[in-house]
Amino acid sequence: RGSRCRFLVTKCGVMRTILLLLAVYVGLCTAQLYRGILEKTNPWSSLTAYPTVITSPTETITVTWKNISFGSASDWIGVWSDKDVKQLVAPIKFKYVSSGGKYPKSEGSVTFNLENRRTSYVFCYLTGGAQYPTIKAISNTVTQPNLFAPLQPHLALVPGQNNQMALTWNCKGHNKPVWKIGTESGHYPISITPKVTTYTKKDMCDIEYSPAGGIGWFDPGYFLTAIATDLTPGQKYYYVFGDVYGMSDEQSFFAAPALGAATSSPTVMVGFGDMGQVPSDGSLQHSWDFHNHGEIPTRNTSKLMLHLVNQGQAMGGNTFVMHIGDISYAVGFLSEWDQFMEMISPIASKVPYMTGIGNHEMGWTHSFYGPPSDSGGECGVAFLSRFPHVSKHFSPPAMQTPWYTYQYGLATVVVMSTEHNFTRGSEQWFYLKKALSSVDRSVTPWLIFTGHRPMYADDTWKGDALDARMLQDALEELLYQNGVNLALWGHVHFYMKTCPVYRGNCMGEGDAPRHLIIGSAGYSLSKSVVPKGPLQPWVEKLNADHYGIGNFIFHNASVATVQWVNNEAPYEVLDSFEVYNKHT
Repeated sequence: RGSRCRFLVTKCGVMRTILLLLAVYVGLCTAQLYRGILEKTNPWSSLTAYPTVITSPTETITVTWKNISFGSASDWIGVWSDKDVKQLVAPIKFKYVSSGGKYPKSEGSVTFNLENRRTSYVFCYLTGGAQYPTIKAISNTVTQPNLFAPLQPHLALVPGQNNQMALTWNCKGHNKPVWKIGTESGHYPISITPKVTTYTKKDMCDIEYSPAGGIGWFDPGYFLTAIATDLTPGQKYYYVFGDVYGMSDEQSFFAAPALGAATSSPTVMVGFGDMGQVPSDGSLQHSWDFHNHGEIPTRNTSKLMLHLVNQGQAMGGNTFVMHIGDISYAVGFLSEWDQFMEMISPIASKVPYMTGIGNHEMGWTHSFYGPPSDSGGECGVAFLSRFPHVSKHFSPPAMQTPWYTYQYGLATVVVMSTEHNFTRGSEQWFYLKKALSSVDRSVTPWLIFTGHRPMYADDTWKGDALDARMLQDALEELLYQNGVNLALWGHVHFYMKTCPVYRGNCMGEGDAPRHLIIGSAGYSLSKSVVPKGPLQPWVEKLNADHYGIGNFIFHNASVATVQWVNNEAPYEVLDSFEVYNKHT
């Protein structure tokens, strides 16, 4: 949702075009000026990065410049993969060398945190801003000795298989990869061989003018997914993963609980949409909000997420995460996916991290919805490669089917794609009709429906009203007839709660789904689209002033507590209500 300007559509398109052209220009100039750099810079200028070898998962590097002459207030230092610095690609991240419009000193330093992204690094000092970038100096290489380390673990439930769990991780290369698990710490008698996938520039879309296949390209390495079967419900498992190059530290997870009445503990779901990511060191990167600083509130959101997961597990709850689209906001600048995956790994390595697709994962020229620039040419590939539980195929886009159903504890969750055809008679519509009508409420009494663009949204953006009408026309009857308890959405960057609503009319408690928009996890809030006058009669609460995420506690077959929690410590509950289930 973040790319939608709250002005005229034409103005939004012009702004995007200008930003993209500037980014392309920087990339072109960087590549061209790198060639013959010794002839075009002061031979006494220097840029030094220290330490020269990365020795920890997040290494602080001090980058020092000396004898830089004729600088400007917009001078900046960027970091590239040592393999990419001569190519037409954007930096991984960058920092300005001065602030407040001041001209930089001829000597100085800045610091960066470098994570393992399967590469060594080089820094460049550039002057001239985005219009006339000129490289002044290039640093020594900062070596990453652990290039083949297993990275970014994240768990997922296997749709339709309650006694299974999937683990996906990332690496530069692989040699006899394996996932080892067991019920005792340090003892892993079960070894599982993963399936290996990757993507290339050719898998990206709109490569003629979108960043994913051009200036935003970043080598993804490989994605490895292993599935553990025949797990004991609720059992704690310990695990390591990797290959002959090295194994990970020990992690742990709880197998999914027995379904429905067979579980005596509450089911806890942490739910939200529209999160994004932010560099850990205050660097800048390509982003459409917060002046290229990334989605700054995600620092708090990731901490809150971990807090709620730990809280749910401490109360005996069986806990999982549901992220409803607009995942990383990389939008074609693919190194930012690494930033996101690193950020969620402390959570996703211990509980299932389930996802749905949004416009900023999918939008391209031939997608069901536009604008075509929304994914930056990713067209679902980068997202589905990392979260293979969502669709059997990640490429080509015509083969993608990112709609699915899973069960966990007391709940069945049906996940749709608002970015693919869902109209009556479509492939997805028939799937959703069957999935909703097939739920055995004596086994999983709670039925949750999720999608990215909301079916009910009270805001002033006309596109949201069009989306809502299409969703209501195609799907509202299915939700109502099958007794959906909660319909969860993102896309609009605020919190909104409806009454139990059907065809725009409030119904009795439990007689129709409550709809919640929980798109306030990180991207800049949609304050500008909040109606100036009275809200629609089906709106019970709307908050566009705070960032937060949902905490859903299904106590038993009949009662659930829903909380919307502020992402700033001490994590105040800004809204709380009970839901009563009549479909048991």
